[in-house]
Amino acid sequence: MSSVEPVAVDAEVEMETREASPAHFLIKIDSFSLFGKHGIDKFETKEFQSGDYKCACN
Repeated sequence: MSSVEPVAVDAEVEMETREASPAHFLIKIDSFSLFGKHGIDKFETKEFQSGDYKCACN
């Protein structure tokens, strides 16, 4: 069984890591302005499979 480990970045940003690939992929961005505030110029994911397609968010 895999474990999910939360990693506190600061009071507004939280990141989780896990060993197993997720069965579903969902991302919710509440505020795009936080990217700039924290010096994040872009958001990318690792390649994942959806049906017969290989996808990535970037």
